[in-house]
Amino acid sequence: MNEQRPVKGGATPPLDLGRRAVRGFSWMFLVSVWGKVQGTLVQVALAWFLSKEDFGQIGLAYTVTAFANLVVNPGLSSVLVQRARNLRYWSTPAFWMSLTCGILGAALMLAAAPIGAQMYGAPNLVGLVTVLAIAAPIGSLGMLPNALLTGQLKFKFLALLTLGAGILTGLLTVLLAALDFGAYSFVLPLPIVNTAQTLAAWIAARPKVRMKPQFRRWKYLVGNAGWMLVYLVCWTAIMQGDYIVLGYLFEPALVGTYFFGFNLAMQGARFIGGNVHTVLYPSLVALGTNRLRQAQVVLETSRNLALTVGCVSLLQAVLAEPVLHLVFGHRWDDAIPIVQLLSIGVVFESLSSPGCLLLMARGLFKSFALIYVLALSVFLPTVLLGARLGEGVGVSAAVACYYFLFWTPTYCTVMRSAGVPLRITTFMFLSVIVSGVASATLGFGLTSLLPSSESEIWLRTATLLLVTPAAYYAGMWLLQPQACRAALARVRQFRT
Repeated sequence: MNEQRPVKGGATPPLDLGRRAVRGFSWMFLVSVWGKVQGTLVQVALAWFLSKEDFGQIGLAYTVTAFANLVVNPGLSSVLVQRARNLRYWSTPAFWMSLTCGILGAALMLAAAPIGAQMYGAPNLVGLVTVLAIAAPIGSLGMLPNALLTGQLKFKFLALLTLGAGILTGLLTVLLAALDFGAYSFVLPLPIVNTAQTLAAWIAARPKVRMKPQFRRWKYLVGNAGWMLVYLVCWTAIMQGDYIVLGYLFEPALVGTYFFGFNLAMQGARFIGGNVHTVLYPSLVALGTNRLRQAQVVLETSRNLALTVGCVSLLQAVLAEPVLHLVFGHRWDDAIPIVQLLSIGVVFESLSSPGCLLLMARGLFKSFALIYVLALSVFLPTVLLGARLGEGVGVSAAVACYYFLFWTPTYCTVMRSAGVPLRITTFMFLSVIVSGVASATLGFGLTSLLPSSESEIWLRTATLLLVTPAAYYAGMWLLQPQACRAALARVRQFRT
């Protein structure tokens, strides 16, 4: 008999977990594809309606609120997912703690707003940061129901919720930009979207919360959250460090060019990677003490990211020049090398990120945090050197080098400690490099044979769009046939 027996303790049976994880990844992937298309269209529309100064102001506003956001979510959501099996026992203290963090974070944002405005010489930052402060506690109210839904592996609902929030945010942002709201177009939709998203999560999860905050139990949540806070401080400094350096050394218009290029370059990697992580982390936690299977799942995920993020980012790099010229003429020429460099570099960071989730799923929060302490000590000097040597393009090159030189060996080291041979992980990265270089060379080689006039830009764009991904997947099929066959099998499984 092939009947699947119930698992003791109410844990998710391995076969059921596998099916739900595959379907979850499939839903998240479909959402990420739409998110990539929508994000690109939104960025194009905003680039028409807004100026480089508007992009620069919102980029600087996020640097002001970045560290206050650490108080809004000091790693509590990850700790709650890690305790998914007993999460309802922690619902009340988690809710009151998250609400308190949201209010404190908003207060810190309001206090930091005039300081940031004076430091950057941008008075408009006060208003922008105030709106972001209003949105912060609203978003923190959704932390508990989202953790419950993630722990229950309800990936389809989470994917649709993310999709709806993304569509609403995009529509409101473009509408406000068209109505000449300037940099406020980025922030005014956030309180509205956060409210809708939080209400939907509460209706779906229906967490039971008591009026008594249960302060005595907060300390048990703070323990691991302390190391998560160390990680988040370092992660935030890395995410905002390039903007802070550019904002301090150069004019807002240059920051705006970098902000625009960075957002375009990160569209695919951040959306695909973020949705994969939403599925991967709770799935690794659900595997519990099955450490061999955990390592296998992480390696399979990295290979899938090589097939998805690798191809999308490669397309971004090769299409950056013809597409930006086609849509904007020469208005955003300064952003082209930024998009190209960051699109190439972020591939290595995306492929490496599942290794860190493995440490979190095993409860190794200290090791996870210390990796980011080391990452920050590498990132900041590299970015500062890049800014001194080449302004925005120099910073882009520095960030790309950091992605490759730090995260590739870090991932290989983590996976080796988990029992995955070094030759397997290094060959995965080598396969991406060889396939990417060969496909880009073929694409550019063919377009060099075409007419180089501005009127033929459509032909060059279409050639790159067709040839580059086909050549990339051909290379990956030769070098990583097992990963390609497994990906096709998952697509067929989702369809059935």
